[in-house]
This record gives sequence, structure tokens and C-alpha cells, in this order.
Amino acid sequence: MFHIDLLIAIRHALRRSRVRTDILLALLQVARASLPDIVRATGADPRNVHLALHGDGKRYRIDEALVALGLVEVSVAEGVNVYVLTPYGQATAKLLQQDVMRRMAAQPVIRV
Repeated sequence: MFHIDLLIAIRHALRRSRVRTDILLALLQVARASLPDIVRATGADPRNVHLALHGDGKRYRIDEALVALGLVEVSVAEGVNVYVLTPYGQATAKLLQQDVMRRMAAQPVIRV
């Protein structure tokens, strides 16, 4: 079980950056992805994707980066960084996905 401070940090990090949330949801759809794959899936700027994953200490805090929070792990395959959800990252992404679906279902249908 994760410490409550980590859960609060994860919630805070995801609320501060839509890109972080989009990355988790994109990685939930595929087993593993390179940075260009994530950029295509999210439609976000490549620099913002990199910073959401790793942080820079300025615009994206390092302690709120997806890798630092333990939600995503990075490995190198054939000289390319490959990103994969950790088991906890996968559980978090599934909860986010359910939340998105719940919000969409709650929106009124506008018929024209």
C-alpha cells in the first residue's frame, strides 16, 4: 500500500498538468511507447511530454514527474527510451479512465 503523502502528490501532479493525465491514458492503451509515440497519441508538444515524464525543476517539477512518482518506468531499447506504466501507474490510469467515462456520461446530450 502506498503512503498517503504519495497519493496526495500524485493527485496534485495530475491536477496541475493535463499532459500528465493524457500520457497515462495513452500508455494504458498500448503496452509500451517511445516519446514520439506518446506525442502522437496525446497531441501534446514533444517538450511538454518529455517534461511531464521527467520534469525540469522549473515549469514541470521533478518530484511531480510521472517517472519520479513511480507511475511510469523508462527503459532503453535499441538506443530509444521506451515508457511503460508500472502496476501502480496502470491502476491509476484505469481510475482516470473511469472518471473520464463517468464525466462524459453525466454531460447532457445536445441535439441539433
